[in-house]
Amino acid sequence: MNSILEDLYLGNLRPSDQVNPQCREYREIREKRSEKINLVMEGLNEIEPALKKEFIEIVDMEGDEDYYEMIEAFTAGFRLGARMMLSALEDT
Repeated sequence: MNSILEDLYLGNLRPSDQVNPQCREYREIREKRSEKINLVMEGLNEIEPALKKEFIEIVDMEGDEDYYEMIEAFTAGFRLGARMMLSALEDT
């Protein structure tokens, strides 16, 4: 069994891979968003295929933004947890 430090070193520790909200509200929003994106893409394809391509690029860019936001959120959360641990170990 690998230690957590070994997993971190080997790149096996990826907390973002474990983020998968299971609540009903999340699933509903995700389904509605997917349906709306599909409707817009169909409409854009009928009107102007070049606009569909632009829209896909915008959606991809949004995914890239989310990626960096998740990195920042994880880092901030980790730092907060570390500060909490240090605070708990301080002599009062």
